[in-house]
Formats: sequence, structure tokens, C-alpha cells
Amino acid sequence: INIVGIPLSVSSNGYSYMDDKRDILSDYIKKTMKAVILLNSDDKLKLTKGHTLSDFELSIRWSSFEDYLKSMRSHYRYRTTKALKKFEGVRVEAVSRNEFSKNLYRFYEEVYERSSSKLEKLSIDYFKKLPATILVFKDDDRELGFVQLKEAGHKLYFLFCGFDEDLNKEYDLYLNMIFHIIKYS
Repeated sequence: INIVGIPLSVSSNGYSYMDDKRDILSDYIKKTMKAVILLNSDDKLKLTKGHTLSDFELSIRWSSFEDYLKSMRSHYRYRTTKALKKFEGVRVEAVSRNEFSKNLYRFYEEVYERSSSKLEKLSIDYFKKLPATILVFKDDDRELGFVQLKEAGHKLYFLFCGFDEDLNKEYDLYLNMIFHIIKYS
């Protein structure tokens, strides 16, 4: 079986085409590959499809994070405000791909090991070579976690990468990292 895709941990498809060339791509795949699965394909190509990960999209309708908070029901706003207080004093630093450390990779490995649906384990080189932004969350000099972001046109793709599970409750890391991604967009 031939698989057309990119790393399994990425929920995008592994091909692109101009709309008027769709049939050319489809014919090429049918002629050159006997059995094929297109990973995360759109429905425009009439070939066998498979999906690797759930894909979630948040349309940003707010002009600011404060507007986002105001749009929440009171219970969620209370929970969010409580989480944000735990994150006061945490710095967010963009690091170059060359600066991606073994400690950050360890956070990724810990999340991978805790995952109930392991798809593939990305190597440290994936994080060092992908042209994306890596944001590291720090308290003093202690690394708490990181996310990886990639802008493409009007979309912001993110890989929710890793954090120190032992510090999750103290900093409400999981929620605060998601909130920071929303703020970033």
C-alpha cells in the first residue's frame, strides 16, 4: 500500500494542487500506485482516505483576549480567570530551532508516553528542523513546557507539545498553554 501523507502526528494532508489540476493529480495517483491511502485528504479527490488525528478549528471572532473572556459563560470565565492567576509571572520565550533542548524533548516524550492513542513518536530532529515557532514557558529559569506554532496564510497550526506533568496543577499548564495559543492568534 502506498501512503500519501506527511508525519502521522500532523493532521494536514501531504499534497497540494490547484483546483483546475485536481483531476490530473487524481489520475496520476491512480495510474502510478496500485493501492493508495491519502492521509487527511479533503473530499475533492475521490480516492481512499484515512485520518490520523482529530482536527479542531477555532475561528477567532474576538478582537482581543479580554473580549474572548467576556464572551464566556460565567462558570468558564471564573475557571479561566483562576487558571490565569496561576500563570502570573510565567515568561514566554520564542526559541530558535537550534536551541530546542533535550529537556523540552523530554516533556514531549512524557506527553507521548501518557497518550492513550500513540500514533508515531517524532524525533528531536523534527522539532529542530521544522520551520516553525517554538514557545517555551518558564518560571525563573525553570522550563515548564512548550508549544510549536506554524502560520500558513490565515491559519495558525499548533502542536500542543509538552509540559512538566508534576507542575501541571500548580501552574494550570494545560489550560494556560491553550490560552496562550489563543492569545497568540
